[in-house]
Formats: sequence, C-alpha cells, structure tokens
Amino acid sequence: MSFDYNILSNIRILLNPNLDCIWINIPKNGSSFVQKVLQDNGWRVPHPNSHDGLLRSNIRKFFILRNPLERFISGFAECFIEEPSVLSLLDNPTFLRILARNPVYDGHTTQQHLFIPDLRNSEHIFLGSSQPAQRFYYNLQEWVRAMGGQTDCGTWKDPTNPKDNDDNKLAINHKLREIIGSNKDLKLAIENFYSQDYDLLNKVKRVKYDG
Repeated sequence: MSFDYNILSNIRILLNPNLDCIWINIPKNGSSFVQKVLQDNGWRVPHPNSHDGLLRSNIRKFFILRNPLERFISGFAECFIEEPSVLSLLDNPTFLRILARNPVYDGHTTQQHLFIPDLRNSEHIFLGSSQPAQRFYYNLQEWVRAMGGQTDCGTWKDPTNPKDNDDNKLAINHKLREIIGSNKDLKLAIENFYSQDYDLLNKVKRVKYDG
C-alpha cells in the first residue's frame, strides 16, 4: 500500500495520556465528535517534533473507517456545500467522466488509506450509514472505557444526520447518490479508484462490542 508523504504533516492526530496510542483523524469519519470525546479524556495534540515519527512508528493506532463510496458521496457534498451550481454540473456527461477518473477534490474525498502511513498495530471502528448512529457511539464508548477513559456517548440518541443539516449539502448528496445508483459505470469507476480503501477495511482489525 503506497503512501504520499507530502500530506504527512497535514494529518491530525491525538496522543493518549499514557503516551502509547494515537488517534488518526480521517476527514468525514466522525472527526469532530471523536476528537471531542477523546480530548475530554485527556488526549492531546503531540509535540510537532514527534508528529511524523508517531505516524510512522508501531505505536498503537486507532481511527474510524467508512464505506468508501458512502464517504465519497458525503465528502463531495461537503466539498461543494457553498457551490450549489455543482447540481447542474452533475447533469453534464463530461463532468461525470472527469469525476470517474479522479473523484478527489479535497481532504473529505481523499482516499482513507493515505492517512495511515503505517498499518502496524492498527485498529478501527466502522462508521456505517446503514446502521443506527447509536451503534457507532456505543462502540466508541466501550473502546474509550477499555482504554481507561470515561464517556456515556453510547447512551445518546441518534442526532440529525450531518448531511441533513444544510439544504445545499442535502440536495447534492441526494442527486449524486441517485446518479451513481443509476450509472453502473460511474459507480464501478469510483469503487475502483477507492479500491485500496476497501482493502483497508479487511486488513485492519475492527473493534466491535456487543450491546
């Protein structure tokens, strides 16, 4: 699995109080929520001089993963939230061909595997769009508790889906999802582009708790 070290310094991480585990932030994967829960438990940004070394080391690593296609749709809508004119672009066959060749527009659509330069000692919680958000919260709660922290986020009720909190984002999300659902070639091209992210789901240990 290749890695573009040009983005290494831009990857956000937190280090736990025991200095033996890092959380790696992958945009569009529950970032703000997970960061808040961890920081409430004493996780902090490490010293800049140790940042790159931690990412390349065999320290315990924790992160959130999503289905690559679902994350792309969500990330695309986030990227163009202030550009509602993209709705008309999605009707343009030329733009769709460009989209099929390179669906990356910013960090929200960058491949997930590029944020993980070293897979040793890694584990993830899966954030699925087809499961209740509370399932994700419960898994996160139990993981934090297993690490010696405290949180009751597993008892929280499902909040509004982030894609529903802006009309433009919702419209883009729905239209792109509809187009991909009816265009098999486009769907296959995007899935192929993110193939290493699908591999990542199988390569990295998944943390899951009963409850």
